[in-house]
Amino acid sequence: MSGFDDRERAFENKFEFDEEIEFKINSRMARLFGLWAAEQLGLSGQAATAYADAGVEVETAKSGRKDLIAKTEKDFTEKGLVMSYHRLEREMETFYRKAREQVASGKSA
Repeated sequence: MSGFDDRERAFENKFEFDEEIEFKINSRMARLFGLWAAEQLGLSGQAATAYADAGVEVETAKSGRKDLIAKTEKDFTEKGLVMSYHRLEREMETFYRKAREQVASGKSA
């Protein structure tokens, strides 16, 4: 095998690794964001966990963050909570940074 083939395979492996890490970060972020949102909605225990799990499913679908924020905003509105889309984006970014740190350090949620 040529050096070029080896480099190509190394780039492909790095790409796969980076994609896997980003998936883990986004899943963790969605869980943390979902647990925070559940708390805002007055949910706890199993209900909060189920709400966070639903958020992870939305995040890991092709639609991603925008749909997760829209879902959360809708849930807040239905509950009578006023929370701007921008505020939800900021909260999500905070949880993304926290998730990145946790994944990098190998901590579990």
